[in-house]
This record gives sequence, C-alpha cells and structure tokens, in this order.
Amino acid sequence: MTTFKKVFEAFDNIDQVVKTIESDCQPFLKNLGVGDPIDKLFELADRRPRNGLMRGYKIDGTFFAKTARDDRQPLDTSPRTHEVVDQWFFDRFRFRYRSSGVFCTNKYSTARGYGTPYLVFPVGNYTACWSDKITDLYSVLKRESVAQRGTLNDDIVDRIQTILEGGEYKQQPITFSELDRHQPARSFMGSSGTEFMVAVKSYYLVSFELVDVYNVSVKRTND
Repeated sequence: MTTFKKVFEAFDNIDQVVKTIESDCQPFLKNLGVGDPIDKLFELADRRPRNGLMRGYKIDGTFFAKTARDDRQPLDTSPRTHEVVDQWFFDRFRFRYRSSGVFCTNKYSTARGYGTPYLVFPVGNYTACWSDKITDLYSVLKRESVAQRGTLNDDIVDRIQTILEGGEYKQQPITFSELDRHQPARSFMGSSGTEFMVAVKSYYLVSFELVDVYNVSVKRTND
C-alpha cells in the first residue's frame, strides 16, 4: 500500500522545509558537488525545461515524506523477465533495483506522464544506479521483444543479460551535472531523460509550486 505523510503546510513554512532537507538529506546534498545545493536545485527546477531528480504522483500537496517500498511489481514487464533483470542488478550491485529502487527521472515531462511532478530528496544514506545508454529499460526490452514473455529459455535470458551489459550501468552518487540536462559534457540518448534507480529507505517530495514560491522569496530577499 502506498502511503504519503504530509510533513506540514509547506507554503507557510518554506524556511522549515529547507531546514528539514538540509538536516535529513546531507549525503544527497553533499554528493551533488555544488555550493548552496538546495538553491541550485530549486533554480534548476525553475528553468524551462525544468530539471532535477523527479517523480510523478497522483497526489496533491507541497511537501511529503515517503517510505520506499521493497516489493515493486512491474505493470507491463512479465514476472519472469522482471525476475531475470532484478537478479542481474543484484548480482552486480547487491541491490534489487528493479523491485526495491525508487524510480526517478531528470526530465519534467517524463515525470508528468505518471502524475504531478515532484522533486525527490533522498533521506540519509543512499545509492543510485543508471545508464547513460539506456534511458528507459522497459522500452528497450519491449523493442527487443523480451519484455512480456511468460516463459524464457536460455537464449532469451542471454539476450536480456546482453542488453543489460550493453547499458553499462553504474552505481554511484548523483552529481548536479547528472541532473542538469543542459550540461554540454552530458550526452543523453533518447527523449525520456535518464532513468535513475535510487536505493534509499525514505525520501521527501517537494512540489514545483513550492519551488516557485521559494525562488520568488529568495529573489525578493536578494533585491
């Protein structure tokens, strides 16, 4: 069961939102590798197109705490294909990213396809896994006709593993440049942005309405 905890009425407590993120999300903020990381992330989220670490949800509100689930079941991938893929990630990274990871994107329109986009802030220690070559694993598996097979012989399993190996997946902290799709050094294949799988126990969701309010307040303070 998916549950969300509304932390407080964030429009009236913008400073408290920032303090909460600064206190609880230090590993994520530090690994971004930039000064004033919250300001930088909110600025990034305010650009057009909007960027950041995002998810889409069919909820209303400005600031939520969410516990990550560890039993994700795919909507479109067959259980057998899901099992093979999940095991591949576990064998290489010791974490079942497909069933226990929090799926995020750095592209606003991709997040919006799942509901209202929110910025994601991992709480406490986390790891992340993604590929610069495969921006949507399901789409690749579907294109190769291996996403929805009920039974898999050895040849099909080998094909799936070859696809994953070719993706050159990496497990490392997320830096600011990974979230900024306008960085010239980054090369994004496809149009869906990067599919980040985040291993974390819980995370905060910050609405873009709150981002806009915060940026306006910062601008007024600077003026």
